[in-house]
Amino acid sequence: MSAALVLRSLPRGTTVFTDRTAELEALMRSVREAQERGEALPVHEIDGMPGVGKTAFAVHAAHLMTDRFPDRQLFVNLNGPTTGRSPVQPGDAPALLRPRCPSPDTGLSIERCNEGGWGY
Repeated sequence: MSAALVLRSLPRGTTVFTDRTAELEALMRSVREAQERGEALPVHEIDGMPGVGKTAFAVHAAHLMTDRFPDRQLFVNLNGPTTGRSPVQPGDAPALLRPRCPSPDTGLSIERCNEGGWGY
């Protein structure tokens, strides 16, 4: 019996996360309820000025919900206010995930995905 491959590319979470309890609970409740009803997960938008903690919020929520997504947790850096890099357009983000994931469709191996910094 072989172990199942689990893709995890989430950045490390913060050890200190404060002041978004209501928003975090609403997000987690929305995901939980959709899963319990067997529905597709809703898309959640996180917006705000640069530096207010949008990525920290998303990563924190993702770490809290890893048990709901045991087969993979993937992260895409959207390059928001990153100096010297253009922001990733929303429609382009899903395509960034596909070539990194090993599957018969991509022909990529686990080793090849590890070269890209995607942890397992």
